[in-house]
Amino acid sequence: MTRHGAVRTITEAANYTGVTTKLILPTTINPVNGYVDWYLGIGDASIESGISYSSQGFKVFLGASYGSTSTYYQSNVVSSLQKGQTVDLKLIYDHSTHQATLYLNGAALPWTDHVNIGQAANALSTYNKVKMIHGVEDQGGSSYS
Repeated sequence: MTRHGAVRTITEAANYTGVTTKLILPTTINPVNGYVDWYLGIGDASIESGISYSSQGFKVFLGASYGSTSTYYQSNVVSSLQKGQTVDLKLIYDHSTHQATLYLNGAALPWTDHVNIGQAANALSTYNKVKMIHGVEDQGGSSYS
């Protein structure tokens, strides 16, 4: 049985077009049959983008959801990310173009730059709630510190 557990912090007011954080990647990560992730979001579950870690290493992703449809456009390994590294993440959404961009240490990656979020735009406004999530998806054995 696979589980997804997370610590989720979300704003109460919908006053934001983006969210940013400074994250220190854990020095010890043990992903057992799954992954751990640290990501930002815009809207309750509309746009989510950040970093995951599995047996493949660190990946950066950007995804969008609307109703029962979730689309993760790409999730690619970023070999420059290292355990213990401090990372700046910034996720922004432009409602006029329906595009989201994730910046990693001040630069967008080719697969996180001005991504059209499709139908997820139907759940968003110019200003939205934002969130940050620390999560794990596995069969009960993953950990990090």
